[in-house]
Formats: sequence, structure tokens, C-alpha cells
Amino acid sequence: MKRWMVLALLIGMSTPVDAGNSRIRVEKIALAPSVCSGQFIEHTLDHTTHPYAETIRTFDSNGSGVALNDLDGDSQVDIVLA
Repeated sequence: MKRWMVLALLIGMSTPVDAGNSRIRVEKIALAPSVCSGQFIEHTLDHTTHPYAETIRTFDSNGSGVALNDLDGDSQVDIVLA
């Protein structure tokens, strides 16, 4: 698997790019006021810290995640990282 990834990376890096014909348009849009302000609840999570514990090599759960949904009803998908 690693060999295929390296091969794909090398092929992608060796493909010439004609920068003379590239057109880039940049548009600056002001952020809308946050609709979700004040609607999130903070929770304290119990945990134990051991200063002389073994090095953790794998995690049963690290508490991270992602959620995609239209939270504020603006017909655009909102991304929540936790």
C-alpha cells in the first residue's frame, strides 16, 4: 500500500503545471453573525492523570469527532469538530 502511495505522489509531483494560464479569482465575504451563540452547554468530564504511567500507544477513544448538518437553517451544511 505504501509503495502505491509513494508512486502516486511521485507521479503527481512530476506532472508539469502551466502557471501562465492559471486564473485565480479571490472574493472576500464578511462573516455573518453567529446564530448558534449561547446555545452550547459546557460539560465537565471526569479524568485521571498519572504522572508515571506508561506511554499510551493506542486509544480506546480520544473523544474526537465531526458532525455535518444544517444547524442554523440557512440551507448550508455546518461542520462541527469536537
